[in-house]
Amino acid sequence: MLTDYGLKEDDVEFLLTIHHIEKNPTEYDNTDPGETVANVTVVKQASDLSKNQIDYRAREGDDNRGLAEDGMNLIRSYPPRVEGKGFGPRSMELTEKGERVVAEIKELRSSGGGRQGGDAAASSEEIEELRAEVSELREAVENNSADVDGFKESRTGALGGDMASKLKAISRAVPQQQFIFSEVFGIDMETVQETDVGDEDGIRQLRVAAYNHLTKSLEADDGVDLEAVLDGDGEAESPAE
Repeated sequence: MLTDYGLKEDDVEFLLTIHHIEKNPTEYDNTDPGETVANVTVVKQASDLSKNQIDYRAREGDDNRGLAEDGMNLIRSYPPRVEGKGFGPRSMELTEKGERVVAEIKELRSSGGGRQGGDAAASSEEIEELRAEVSELREAVENNSADVDGFKESRTGALGGDMASKLKAISRAVPQQQFIFSEVFGIDMETVQETDVGDEDGIRQLRVAAYNHLTKSLEADDGVDLEAVLDGDGEAESPAE
């Protein structure tokens, strides 16, 4: 029986929308991306559901509504595939079981059975208030689930694109900095790491080491006395040929 699945109004709208798109794909735009014609983009255009509500029902695995094959087996879910330089939308289709459930839903609606039942003691105003509260709670859960799903699918996890780019730039610059310290200034990187920012004596020793290394290197390469080619202001002068 239909009631055995515990379907909500949003679930019913989701399944009926997929069914209609599958039967009438030419009525909609954007049915090409994805494994099937019913993808997240088209379902959003053809229904009153938000993207988060659709994603929550379209995916399988953890943090989902449970409509896919690993749950109630009402839909088959296909993950996004590469479309050009990015990824296309997630897509889905009804299983044979899903088709039977949709047929039952349509039959109940045509006979008016889908709108009957309920507690006669509860006023319509109270029912609407409860429905609004449940909808808000459901939306909050689905938003959180969508964020978690995005972190899982993202190559950088919870990091934004800008932060990930900065970290990559820093990682590329580290070897160059090490080369400058060790080969140009002759400073041991371990010594640099052991020197605190406010350690004036340690910093002075690093400067002396760099100065001595540069002095010896220049004298060895050019036969020039570094102190002899510095003027009184500390600016280098070209040595006489």
